[in-house]
Amino acid sequence: MLNIALCCSAAMSTSLLVNKMIDEANKQGIQIHIWAKGVNEIEAETKDVVESIFYAPAEGEVKPISESSDQTFSKKILGDGVVVFPENGFVMSPCNAKVKLVYPTGHAVGLETEDGTVILIHCGIDTVNMKGEGFEVFVKEGQQVAAGDMLVKFDKELVESKGYSSEILVVFTEVPTGNVLKINEQIPADRVIAEIEK
Repeated sequence: MLNIALCCSAAMSTSLLVNKMIDEANKQGIQIHIWAKGVNEIEAETKDVVESIFYAPAEGEVKPISESSDQTFSKKILGDGVVVFPENGFVMSPCNAKVKLVYPTGHAVGLETEDGTVILIHCGIDTVNMKGEGFEVFVKEGQQVAAGDMLVKFDKELVESKGYSSEILVVFTEVPTGNVLKINEQIPADRVIAEIEK
């Protein structure tokens, strides 16, 4: 005899529908075992589902965006996120996404995930004034990228020698309605900086 385990709520386990399923199954030589759970248990298992994971885009110290040296970012005017004080100028995609915008000066890239989350990767403070000097872009608008793909490489020493901060900002400028952005205050070993939950 074939055995099947059926998990449902405690209320549903006594419903006419479930009883009918059991009767039909028994006629066909199938034995169904009911595993009843309370409604609260089922709700606890289904909420806070992680939709997207975002990784640090560069090697270096990761801090809350409030520690950025630029008030536009530190006051979260554009959105919440993190700031990375990089060890070098290699900037990778923090997630799987589509490239929505590449600034002509190469200092910033906009990404959009499949669920509609929009992320701005901004390399340096006021580096737009460098007019592309020291910046090399590896992607173009409309391109699909995976987490870890190279977006931009910039000359960290050159940026700093010209008096600009080389900090890298990851700003979540748009989060779809119904989704919740959670920024990690302590960055784990896998360098996950944030998650989107639904």
